[in-house]
Amino acid sequence: MAGLQVFALTNQTKIAAGQLDEAALRISLLEMGCSDAFICPHAENAGCPCRKPKTGLIAQAHLRYRFANRDAVIVGDSYLADMQCAINAGILGIHVATGRGDAGYQEVAGSFVECASLADAATWILAQQGNGK
Repeated sequence: MAGLQVFALTNQTKIAAGQLDEAALRISLLEMGCSDAFICPHAENAGCPCRKPKTGLIAQAHLRYRFANRDAVIVGDSYLADMQCAINAGILGIHVATGRGDAGYQEVAGSFVECASLADAATWILAQQGNGK
């Protein structure tokens, strides 16, 4: 796992609604092992550039870290937000089936990897790293 960093990229409308504290969420994500967290705190209809599937959170990560999109992976449970964001940014997307079902699947234009769980996605990523990809 040398050289791997894990960034959280998350849309959190509950912050805008006053139901969730952004600082507390950031601390929680870091405590879970994320290297950094990039959070869109805006309401869904705010029109901000950071709400996935827009690529503003990725742009924020690029300002802090040097990485090429071709070397990155976005793992997420939402076709419309996470997988479309990956496709929009030219990043490999890995969809994990964690209870959202196939909502939005038909509306996403592009390809991505399907994994049953976050653990399966991590295993897939590590296997690819081991293959020099």
